[in-house]
Amino acid sequence: MPAGLGLSLVIGLGDQYAADRLGVVFATYAHLPTGLLVPFFLLVFFPNFLLRKLAPSWALQNAELLVVFAMGLVASMAPDWGITRYLVSAIASPAYYASPENRWDEYLIPYLPSYAYLSPQGDAVRGFFEGLRPGQTIPWGAWVVPLFWWVSLIGAVLLVGACLVVIFRKQWVEYERLRFPMGEVALRLIGQTEEADGGTRLWRNGLFLTGFGIVFTMMGWNCISYWGVWPRFPIMPPDLVAITVHPSFPTIPIYFNIYVIAFAFFAPAEILFSLWVMQLFGIAEQGVLNLLGVASTSQGVVPAGLVGIQFMGGILVFVGWMVWIARRHLKDVWQTILRRSTRLDDTEELFSYRGAIAGFLLGSAYILFWLHRIGVSLPVGFVFLIVFYIFYLALARVTAESGLVMAELTEKPTSLPWASLVRPTLHRLIW
Repeated sequence: MPAGLGLSLVIGLGDQYAADRLGVVFATYAHLPTGLLVPFFLLVFFPNFLLRKLAPSWALQNAELLVVFAMGLVASMAPDWGITRYLVSAIASPAYYASPENRWDEYLIPYLPSYAYLSPQGDAVRGFFEGLRPGQTIPWGAWVVPLFWWVSLIGAVLLVGACLVVIFRKQWVEYERLRFPMGEVALRLIGQTEEADGGTRLWRNGLFLTGFGIVFTMMGWNCISYWGVWPRFPIMPPDLVAITVHPSFPTIPIYFNIYVIAFAFFAPAEILFSLWVMQLFGIAEQGVLNLLGVASTSQGVVPAGLVGIQFMGGILVFVGWMVWIARRHLKDVWQTILRRSTRLDDTEELFSYRGAIAGFLLGSAYILFWLHRIGVSLPVGFVFLIVFYIFYLALARVTAESGLVMAELTEKPTSLPWASLVRPTLHRLIW
């Protein structure tokens, strides 16, 4: 679809330019980012609204708008926080930050495969971090091979994620009937759904338009206040208020995040209640541990210390329980794959269950092969993959059920394999 392709190009190039040149660092941070919503409404939705009034035959229908929105959402995964912020720095950083003090030239760079990282020789690394000299062209040749291998890894990860979505979609959507607040927001804004009593659509609702106008005015006011014209409304992260209960307790940052509040409106009240109650419980736990002389946080393998280990344990139990609830559906999926049952109809899925399992296995095998080629042993790589899939399912379930548009995990999937396999081995080698 031309409109979807055009929007994807604007998002992919515009969001990256905004991050690199304009300092807009959070355009792609959220799961439903402003770097998607703003271009979609300015370039697609509102012009299409005018077309419906002036030239209805040229206007897109609601289903087509959803396709354009979905294409833009996929495109928003790449710029800045999505991929490029980490990808490009991972390729170039080892060679640039090597110094006589850290001795990376001796202990790190010789063990990095040359096809996955930039070489310290040449001007590619220095030109990337410090800028090109006048008249110097971009050394694309030095980047082609590393980018190819890293993009192939990203493609395998996306394939595995899509396969997991196919396997669990029916369980979450049809059996458990999760709310998917972020999806509901998109449907309501586009006008795909009606109110239960047959009322008017969202854009014809006076209360919605009033709230939209207030927030839009506040944000526009803040944009102009950037040049010091007038004071701004305290609705941004720099305006947070830090509350300190006791020196041993973590500070509690509080600020008025309109974006999060808007999506929380569509989330179940029980989940919202649990979130802030458990957040307060975690703060109290860290404070009590500190008062008892037990470090609740550290800068070791698991940065969050005991609380981080507790978090990983909770994730394992959460995903285990989620899989247990879905056991009948997963059994039916397996029976469908073996063609022993026709109970499940996979014709409406992105691809068949057999294709999903095949894609999951092939993608996982390639990821494991890729990790092994850059120096990760097979046992560590295998454990990492399992933990990565557990974390992926946990975050997907949390965002699908709660609508936390800025949710992220406090620990990385590498923490558990490192703590359980790598560090004990290093300890034995050293001592």
